[in-house]
Amino acid sequence: MRLVSISRPFAGGYRSDAPDYALNLNESSYAQDVIAPKGIARQRWGWALDGTSKASTYALVGINRMSYPFPGSIVTTATDVEGYVFAHNDTTTGTALWTNPANISTTWIPRCMYGGDVIYCAQDGETPLLRYAGASFGYADGIATPGSGTWYLPKGSASLKAGTITWPVKTSKGTFITATYRASSATNKNSKQPMFSVRALATDDSLKTITVEGIRNATTTDTYTDAAPVYVLPVGTTYPCVSIHDTGTVASVSSGNTSSTITMSSADLGSISAKSGIMADALMIQNNTPGDPHDIGTITAIDSTASTITVSSPVTSQTNAAYKVLRRCPFKDATVHKGSFWGTGVNAYPNRVYVVPPLWNMGIAPTAVEPYDPTEDSDFVDVADFLMTSIDVPSAYDGDPVVAILP
Repeated sequence: MRLVSISRPFAGGYRSDAPDYALNLNESSYAQDVIAPKGIARQRWGWALDGTSKASTYALVGINRMSYPFPGSIVTTATDVEGYVFAHNDTTTGTALWTNPANISTTWIPRCMYGGDVIYCAQDGETPLLRYAGASFGYADGIATPGSGTWYLPKGSASLKAGTITWPVKTSKGTFITATYRASSATNKNSKQPMFSVRALATDDSLKTITVEGIRNATTTDTYTDAAPVYVLPVGTTYPCVSIHDTGTVASVSSGNTSSTITMSSADLGSISAKSGIMADALMIQNNTPGDPHDIGTITAIDSTASTITVSSPVTSQTNAAYKVLRRCPFKDATVHKGSFWGTGVNAYPNRVYVVPPLWNMGIAPTAVEPYDPTEDSDFVDVADFLMTSIDVPSAYDGDPVVAILP
């Protein structure tokens, strides 16, 4: 692997009269509030951390201060080596936005802002990124563990309405709703859909509703749920649109309304393990009948020894079908260029870069047309509809991975 060392970064100064490729290694075409005393680049004024903040008791790895358009607030966040994300507050003990509930051995680093969300990339190449849109409440104030309460999406509506569930009292603009939709209590059948992860636009305590972005019940009847899993948190993630495994084919399917077990022909599912909570993976199975929609559902378990994958939805019974295990953008680095979101650093494909067209609502499929209906089974007939576009970048040196993307 190549290693280029720059002893005096930016010592050559700022140049706006030359293209990037013509710059020397110690020159910069872009700089904001940067000084380089003794050749060490630093942010002018720097930043300060109040010693009373909860975040000050942790070893911090990422600092970000941003104006969030959704709630119209400015928030300073900090991430730490234990995988926490904090909202820093000078006058209180600080607010934990994410507590790494699965104790994943990684850290999240703020990389860019896309569509009003700051994007926090996990640094292991396997764990999904997090989105934060400036919500004013903490992880402990939300629904972090789905309970038995019911909720539904009325006909023609974009507002989730509480049945027996109680929405968190601090739910506000920028809160993320991550959920699986169960078709109805009458059939007790889950929709063939992975979890969506979308932002709250407004709440109404009297009506017990949360109006969300990008989805709507397009049917002419109210669609009720029966204890469908729902998370209400200050952070969300993306649609599962990055393939991390596709070896072999489907050997057999044992399907039920709320759980199906798929046995693969491959004797080895690799070392992949199922993500949980808001980061749950999805399984996409290609339908052998041309023109018929492909199946997709949330993965609840992977058994590498038995070569089985369990999903929380019905699956079409078929054999010798191709499949993909899809993950929610496990990028180490991400950026935005000309309105498109770019990511890289996936362990399974270290030389691959991913991109989507501009204006993607990250919580639903990259090709989905808004408002998207999560109450119906997925109707995608093209495998590419589920995925971000990927570009394999040839390595000039064997073993060289893509380590970063510059805007």
